[in-house]
Amino acid sequence: MTYPEKNISRREFLKTAAGSAAFLSWLSLPDEARAKLEEILDSRESREERFEDVIARMRNVVYEKANEEYWAHIKKHEKEYSVNIRSHATASSSSRIDLFPLFEDHDVSRIDFLHTHPAALLRTQYAVPEDKLNEIFRRKKGSYALIPSADDFLTLWGDTAKMRERGTAGDLTHSVVEPSGVWSYDADLDHPFIRNLSYPGADIDSFSEMIRNDFRLRGVLHDELRHRETRIIASGGMAKRDLSELREWGKREYGIGISYQPFA
Repeated sequence: MTYPEKNISRREFLKTAAGSAAFLSWLSLPDEARAKLEEILDSRESREERFEDVIARMRNVVYEKANEEYWAHIKKHEKEYSVNIRSHATASSSSRIDLFPLFEDHDVSRIDFLHTHPAALLRTQYAVPEDKLNEIFRRKKGSYALIPSADDFLTLWGDTAKMRERGTAGDLTHSVVEPSGVWSYDADLDHPFIRNLSYPGADIDSFSEMIRNDFRLRGVLHDELRHRETRIIASGGMAKRDLSELREWGKREYGIGISYQPFA
């Protein structure tokens, strides 16, 4: 089942287009990279806003939309922009556009890729009692944590590998906004697990794509993360022990640094 977005008015369309133009004019890019981004970001919503602002907006989106939303938040000098990078979304899958031409502006100091894990998943994938769900949606606050997924980690590795190949000096972080709070995670490509991955004939670009599409690795991660998430939800929420074990597991086994900030 898909959840189509409402058509926007001409006024909103023009405002969005103006925002995209302002965002692009802010970037220092070679002509080829700029042309790619102009095509990619054609009339996409972008905003000049702080990281906290995009988190606050996405916190509402977690409850308002049943599909995942994707945004990128970019920091350059003292200015910050967010841009909508969702490509498509259905009840079962979603994807984002390729924003990597952005990395050719070497004054960009930080990029955060953010997406949501909608509260609707608590209804469709977990047997959370209806009265508790109603309370969560009413208050727009819940203790049931929808932790980063296997696909989230595979995408992180692929993006980090591509960023290293391009020689980008800035920081790259991925974040998930979900009913209980915000997860942020980054990858150490020098961790033994990554160094020991073998994709015959892969250069750094093809490595990026191969790890995103490694179905065996996705299955292993999915089973482990699903087990942890199910336990967290069954116990009524994220406990300190759950968080500590998840962080230690990610760092030890895969070189993934995980942080979690619950909503107040």
